[in-house]
Amino acid sequence: MSDYMTIYLAGAMTGKTLEEMNKWRKDVTRAIELSPDFRRMVRVINPVLYYSTADDPQKYDDDKEYIRWEWREAENADVVISACDTKINSIGTAIETALAFKKNVPIVLYITNKDGYVCDVHPYLYYMADNLFYHNEIDEMVKYIARYFS
Repeated sequence: MSDYMTIYLAGAMTGKTLEEMNKWRKDVTRAIELSPDFRRMVRVINPVLYYSTADDPQKYDDDKEYIRWEWREAENADVVISACDTKINSIGTAIETALAFKKNVPIVLYITNKDGYVCDVHPYLYYMADNLFYHNEIDEMVKYIARYFS
């Protein structure tokens, strides 16, 4: 067991502003950083900090580099928090979640929308998840991750 655990934040990026991509990720990261419940140090991987066309559209020659980086980070994480915020789930989020699941990485679904509807989580994502939490349950989600996986 490593001295630290890695939590990868999978969630939609395509078609979103930098603020939209980062809002839930910043909220979750802050809750993790403030939590006294983890038994070891936590490293949160926010892929938006690695790649964003909103910051620098010329940063990469093509999408392959950052997509493969995201896949590797998800596969090698100790836990993946997979966010769903729309009625149509992100294909990238689904692939990252499936790759992590195949490597036996625990998956926690996080429903980030606040629009009054229950996100239509695809059954594949739902059945890969160890648990599911809603936008107003960040603290409960963090406690769950700390209790069962840290």
